[in-house]
Amino acid sequence: MSSGRLSHLVVIFFLASFTIFFVGYGESFRYSEKDYSIVFTGLIALITLSRVFLLREPVFSLYSLFFYTYTLFIGGSFFANVMTGLPIFCRDIYGYMCLSNQEAFTSFFYALLFILSIEFGYSLSKEHIELKFDFDDKEFSPYLFYFLIFSVFLTGPFLIFDTVSAVQKSFSEGYLSAYKNSQTSGHETPLNLILNMLLVVSLALSYVSIKQYKWIFILLLVFFTFNSFISFFSGSRAAFISAILMLIWFKYRLNTSRRALIYLVGMIFVIIYALNSMMALTARGGVIEANATDLFSYFLHSQGVTFMVFSLSTTIDTYPPIAYAKTFLPGLPTFLSMFGEQFQPHMAGFAQHLSWSLDEELYSEGYGLGWSFLSDIYVYSGGGIIGFVFLSVTAGVVFSKSNSSNPMISGLVVSILPNIFLLNRASISATVPIVLAYFILFFLFLRNKK
Repeated sequence: MSSGRLSHLVVIFFLASFTIFFVGYGESFRYSEKDYSIVFTGLIALITLSRVFLLREPVFSLYSLFFYTYTLFIGGSFFANVMTGLPIFCRDIYGYMCLSNQEAFTSFFYALLFILSIEFGYSLSKEHIELKFDFDDKEFSPYLFYFLIFSVFLTGPFLIFDTVSAVQKSFSEGYLSAYKNSQTSGHETPLNLILNMLLVVSLALSYVSIKQYKWIFILLLVFFTFNSFISFFSGSRAAFISAILMLIWFKYRLNTSRRALIYLVGMIFVIIYALNSMMALTARGGVIEANATDLFSYFLHSQGVTFMVFSLSTTIDTYPPIAYAKTFLPGLPTFLSMFGEQFQPHMAGFAQHLSWSLDEELYSEGYGLGWSFLSDIYVYSGGGIIGFVFLSVTAGVVFSKSNSSNPMISGLVVSILPNIFLLNRASISATVPIVLAYFILFFLFLRNKK
């Protein structure tokens, strides 16, 4: 093990020890929101600096970008509180809601425990032997070309057409029209999701075979980026940010220069200003005339609402069994309905059940809270610390394999890039169908060299 890696693990151990100390005192001492904020921002800063300067991790690697989105979606409110004092534990998200002292303390502890555990798993396993898959005697059949052509001329244009229709509807009926009946419309998969899945899987397959089909890869990347850009005007900031991060990953994923950290900070300010300007243009409540500090704080606060969602998800202990299975078996409720099993929408998924449990009336009107990967980890561990740490460390080990030079793994990474960037504000269930589709098509078109 290199000295840099060992030093980084020592830093993680020190931070874990501090977290235990902080939690121990929390049982008898009521921390303020400012206390929580200072601890969270300090811990994130130390982990980032240690990974860049000791571990020598590329600033724009897949795991690093996942880490930044975790910092934004889970930690945004803490950073905003440090800057301008915006509240963390009381928010108007599903009506005005406040966490109790115990709920705030518990969810904060798990948020820290997750990032320390996944960092430990990633750092410890990174030097292990790579996944082996002999690609030298393999090639793709000519049928892959026809599939990619299909995606270029049909999937891409149809997806853009569908997104433009959503934009037009958003402008004519308002932003929330894009989510109308989103909580009560059953189990059908929207056409946009299917087309988007086909597009990203095609992009991944063209990336694996880029020596043969570079021009197809470029076209598919243009389609994906353009679709993500115009989807912003229908209310989808997430897709827009995801596309930017994806382009950054393609360009700088191997950059280990310490100056890249400066580029990252500058890029964050540019992206936030651009998003706020576009929000103002689409009448989505931008604060374009505020000073730089308020602008930055407002953005962090609005994105950091996911921490509140996670906190609320830990207060529910009645999640239905079908929701646990559905995460890894997409479409299971629909399949079972063919045999007479009927499920109410709120019994078919974690996010739906959470929203329904907190306010049935709002849920019946089509409103919802969403979900997060952190909630997935918590729910599947049963809230137990040992299980939670195990699943978090396992996630870190899985991320460590994303740096593999293996063509199959590289393609898999490309296929799930958009979802990974947004995983901290969504469930892993959205990624499972893409992984399944990628592996099915990868091995379907793969053959032995003649």
